[in-house]
Amino acid sequence: MSEQFIESQTSTGAAGAADTLTVAIAATEKIAVTGLQIYRAVAGAEAAGAVLVISTTGLPTSLTWTVGNLVAAGTTVKDVDMTFDVPLISSAAGTDVTIVCPNPGTTPIWNTRIFFYRLSALQGT
Repeated sequence: MSEQFIESQTSTGAAGAADTLTVAIAATEKIAVTGLQIYRAVAGAEAAGAVLVISTTGLPTSLTWTVGNLVAAGTTVKDVDMTFDVPLISSAAGTDVTIVCPNPGTTPIWNTRIFFYRLSALQGT
């Protein structure tokens, strides 16, 4: 059996903008997701209002998280921090996995990190 190497990929958005993290997957690969972190760093306070829906593509179930946008100035909000004892396997070989964070308001900055290892078609995925 070959060794598995954990990789991570990070995306940091711009203030007050939507952000998408994309894991590019080769035609003969899938990935096994072992962890996910989604944080918001906030310079100025954000008033309560609309909720934010974080979504995914390329996973067997399209995971979503709904979070509020009321945030105090100068804080960092941990919206999602998950580890998977049984990794989430991407839905199809060659299909990219994305984590889509919506427009968070005026000043928040998204920071998204995914932890995974690659599975080749030769491993019987």
